[in-house]
Amino acid sequence: TGSVRVDGHDVRRVIGDTLRANIGLVAQDSALFDDTIQNNIALGRLGATNAEIEAAAKAANAHEFISAMPEGYQSPAGEMGRNLSGGQRQRVALARAILRGA
Repeated sequence: TGSVRVDGHDVRRVIGDTLRANIGLVAQDSALFDDTIQNNIALGRLGATNAEIEAAAKAANAHEFISAMPEGYQSPAGEMGRNLSGGQRQRVALARAILRGA
């Protein structure tokens, strides 16, 4: 038998809420909402500042493509993120997880 460890801790011994609060899942086909890219990232932590959102996007390697869009962070993602490529959707979702602190 084996074990799954995170930072040396057996996940079976970690309380579920603690584990969920510290882990984020970014699926290959990440769902985005029909809102701006900024608001899609901000869902990771409501009340985040623009600077925090931009820092998360930079950490996810999303800032460059977002900044190149005509409306930047205010660009619409479209329903289910249809205005973005699959890789771009994934990077926006990753920025959301980074902003959350997972």
